[in-house]
Amino acid sequence: MKRAINSRSFRTNGKNGLLLICVCCAVGILLGGLANHIVTAPGRAALEDYLRQYAQNAVQSSVSGASLLSVAITYLRYPVLLFFLGMMAAGVFLIPLICMTQSFFLSFAVCGFASALGRTGVALAFAAFGLRCVITMPCILAMSIWAMDASDALRRNGLRKMRRNTSLYAMRFGVCVVFLLLGAVSDCAVVPRLIASVLHRLT
Repeated sequence: MKRAINSRSFRTNGKNGLLLICVCCAVGILLGGLANHIVTAPGRAALEDYLRQYAQNAVQSSVSGASLLSVAITYLRYPVLLFFLGMMAAGVFLIPLICMTQSFFLSFAVCGFASALGRTGVALAFAAFGLRCVITMPCILAMSIWAMDASDALRRNGLRKMRRNTSLYAMRFGVCVVFLLLGAVSDCAVVPRLIASVLHRLT
């Protein structure tokens, strides 16, 4: 009886999972901004000097586009990790932490650009991360919810029910992979030009 109550208390569904993921992302964003705020002044000065030096070198030699492989890895790393966590019973607890971690690093990077370079830093962060966020965030949110449902089903019902839902779970993941790979190709074609246009303002 007590075991059944505990199982229901930890049970997730689409709405609860979405709410939990959104809360974790919001917490990660706030922590990233706070972490950037407590960075010492010498650290900010070093970041500003590094970005300005990078801008000068990039404008002189033009911005070289990142390889498709490296961009594809950047796009796929979190969704792939979420997919495998969905096949683990502990994934229902780890997935929100993964989403919080990603939001933290993204927020810290954007705030770092903004604090070091002001409005130009905001524009540079938008050029570098804007397209990626537009493409990856919906997939990550969807994969997080699907992975939490799959992990919760595995935790409560064992492998039998998980096997019945594996084909649908894998098909959803496959659709996300195709969408993300198309996004990676677009990133390689568009983002270097956006960054180059912003970097000219720093020289």
